[in-house]
Amino acid sequence: MFFRTMGHRHRSKHKHHRVKHEHKSRSSSSKRKKSRKYTDSSESDSDTSDEMRLREEERQKIAEQKKLRKALMKAHETPQQKRARRIAKKMAKEAKQRNALGWTGAFSDYSNGDNPFGDPQLMKPFMWQKKYEKEGRLNVTTSELIEENRIRLLENQTELEKIREKRLQREAMKNELEVLRRERENKEFVNWIKQETTFHLEQARTRSRIRMREGRAKPIDYLATYVSDGEDQDCEHFEFLEPTKYAENLTVRDYEDLLVDIKVYQEYHGEALNQFWNDMATVVQHRLNQQQATSAPTSAHRQEIHASVFADIEEMLNNKDVEHLLILEQQIQNKLNTDQSELDVGYWEMVLSLLRLRVARLRLNEDYKRRLKKYKQRREIETSNLTEMTENAQRTWKYVFFPSYEIYLLEGNYSPVCLNPKSVPQNVVPLGPDHKKYDINTLRCSLNKNNWLDDFIAEAKKGMTSDEATFAVEENIQKERAYLWSDRFRPRKPRYFNRVHTGFEWNKYNQTHYDLENPPPKIVQGYRFNIFYPDLIEPKPPRFKVSPCENDSDFCILKIEAGPPYEDIAFKIVNKEWELSCKRGFRCQFYNGIFQLWFHFKKYRYRR
Repeated sequence: MFFRTMGHRHRSKHKHHRVKHEHKSRSSSSKRKKSRKYTDSSESDSDTSDEMRLREEERQKIAEQKKLRKALMKAHETPQQKRARRIAKKMAKEAKQRNALGWTGAFSDYSNGDNPFGDPQLMKPFMWQKKYEKEGRLNVTTSELIEENRIRLLENQTELEKIREKRLQREAMKNELEVLRRERENKEFVNWIKQETTFHLEQARTRSRIRMREGRAKPIDYLATYVSDGEDQDCEHFEFLEPTKYAENLTVRDYEDLLVDIKVYQEYHGEALNQFWNDMATVVQHRLNQQQATSAPTSAHRQEIHASVFADIEEMLNNKDVEHLLILEQQIQNKLNTDQSELDVGYWEMVLSLLRLRVARLRLNEDYKRRLKKYKQRREIETSNLTEMTENAQRTWKYVFFPSYEIYLLEGNYSPVCLNPKSVPQNVVPLGPDHKKYDINTLRCSLNKNNWLDDFIAEAKKGMTSDEATFAVEENIQKERAYLWSDRFRPRKPRYFNRVHTGFEWNKYNQTHYDLENPPPKIVQGYRFNIFYPDLIEPKPPRFKVSPCENDSDFCILKIEAGPPYEDIAFKIVNKEWELSCKRGFRCQFYNGIFQLWFHFKKYRYRR
């Protein structure tokens, strides 16, 4: 037990001694490391200081060299170079100041000596003493002023740039709107042109219908109906023939008029029927040339030349369709355009004209066959529909003419049978409830047609003396505007009975040169206008207006306006001053549909 205890103590001492020895060795190694570290840091600091010293010496050396070069340059430079150097230095300094102030763009060229404001201290920052005193900033420095001015200038430039962009956007939008407006106007203009063309074409067709209805149709009327495939219902007696048949056996004047009408229709139809009208114009022009050649003095010689070559030309053109003829036309045209020295130009021009005539006739014939087929098909459909309607009408109206119709009524079936309007025959005219009243009014108007006019004239002629005469000198009025009521009512001129009052003026000159046996010439002393307006729609009285005559200052135009359905009427009267007193015979009234305007001219007396 003792030995074990002693051994334990001996081991513990030995262990403690070993730990202590290790701690000493560790501390000594750490000290060695620290000393080595301090040695390394001191060495690096010394290296850095040496490097900085070398750099500083090198920098000073470069600066001294630069200063030396500058001194040498100043010593050897001329006065002009010295002046240019100073100016460049000054400009660089001013540019640096402008950059510090924030002057860019338009202000980059401003300086104290060159600015539009004439300010020699422009680049010196301005200090508003009262403002900074009020704000309590009297101790503000120059650099702060420069910075504030630079920031304010940048803000202003930014705002100006935004305003400029907005202005550009407005201008771009305005330009876009202008482009859209022009496009819209162009479209409207195109529509107006189309409407005008359609209107003129419809007017030409209407004239053709009227002439055909009245039995005085022209060849162009038949051609216009032919182009519409005979769809016009007013042309009942139209016979669908080949178009060249409508232009046969005409005079020279008729052929010339037909050519003019063809050009008119060609302009109205446009590209749709351009080929048809060109072919028709070719045929008509050929026949016009033949007619003129027949009536010319040298027609026999021309016919002889034509007969000698006509057989050869016909043999050349026979048995050829339109495509081959067009190819031949192009070949002849090329031959005439290239070399004419060894060609018989007259012969080939005649061949070319006959070839074009043949092409026009072939195309017209093909067009006629196509239109004739379409025309027959439509007629067959109309005939079948008419036959069906006639049969239905006969079945419906059979009992009307049947003898047992009275028995049918006696049995109690007194109410009329409701019929379909399509089943009524064409020769039966249905009568409305107002038809009888209309007939009575028509008869009354026919009986009283001339009574009101006779009464009106008789009333206007009352009191007419030998010094008065009827007056009916109307003046044409240029239609400055279209009446809005012209579509509903037929415009017409009113009836009138006017009188002009004439007489003598026994002034000093007439008393000296004339007497009662040899009276002086009569002069106009006044007018009486009686104009009848029985059918005025609006109850407003008529109005009159006097305007000077453009061609003659001794006369003027009296224009009277009433309203629908009457047109304005004007008279040319003597240009003198009127007596507007009722005692002098002036009257202007509208009563019982009669407008009366009576007046006399003033008489001027010479007084000393």
